[in-house]
Amino acid sequence: MPARASQRAVSDGVTWRQMIAVVLFSAIATAALLTVAHVRTSQVTAGAGSAVVTEVRDGETPAALAVRVDPDAPVDVTLARIAEMNALDAGELTSRHRLLVPAPDRG
Repeated sequence: MPARASQRAVSDGVTWRQMIAVVLFSAIATAALLTVAHVRTSQVTAGAGSAVVTEVRDGETPAALAVRVDPDAPVDVTLARIAEMNALDAGELTSRHRLLVPAPDRG
């Protein structure tokens, strides 16, 4: 009989109200995290504007890449956008490196 008493104490340790509270809290926390992730993703895509993928050519410098990508924009601005879009420094560019770059304005 003592084994049953201990089993009952373990199973009775969590009430239905506690279980419902934990499930509800978990659902609210998950919804909040998904909302934050969605908002952050929306901010990133809105800030990025339209983009295309390009490949760094053999011997191409970061400045040459910036001019090729957007000849009308200042080189430093284009390099900053490329670095931000790809989470890297301009010095990390290597030949045949595929990058997300700002799409040229066609307006």
